[in-house]
Amino acid sequence: HMMAEVDGVRKLDYALDSALMLMHTAERQGDQIGLLVFNDVIKAYAAPRKGRAQVAAILDKVHDAQAEPVQPNYAAAFTYLANRWKKRSLLVVFTDAENEDQATDLVQSLGPIHRRHLLMVVRVADPKLRELRALQVQDERDMYARTAALWYSADRKKAEAVLRAAGFHTLEAEPQELASALVGAYLRVKELSLI
Repeated sequence: HMMAEVDGVRKLDYALDSALMLMHTAERQGDQIGLLVFNDVIKAYAAPRKGRAQVAAILDKVHDAQAEPVQPNYAAAFTYLANRWKKRSLLVVFTDAENEDQATDLVQSLGPIHRRHLLMVVRVADPKLRELRALQVQDERDMYARTAALWYSADRKKAEAVLRAAGFHTLEAEPQELASALVGAYLRVKELSLI
């Protein structure tokens, strides 16, 4: 979940940093930007609008965002959004769906909204996982650490496969690459006129 930390920083903070970079890019491109923050309940909503005033309004809404140890209620969140925003848009969903079950729950919850909008599911990768997968096994502890990393990575790949099979665009990047990868993906979507 978004409470997990990578290099001492919560995944939520990396997601927010990347979202803010995307928001500034979209604002410079003249696009509308909006926000929906939720976990098991709706925490903040800003209907999409253009302009720097919208950037400031969104910054105010995310200033105190905190990750909490609860399961996200995707169905309620996207029903809420579907009832408030009809225009075809790129919806960027930051989540940490780690396995097939979580990805399937996300797909089912996004089903109705997916027909209208282009969805991009973004996950923060942990560089430690990459390091553990490449670990040279020298003792039993290394073996268990590497095996756990391989198992966890396989679960994340299965989750990504579920999302892609449902027609979602996916992006997973390590924290230092996340913002630029997200902005690049957004610019490609615009270039291809997908929205």
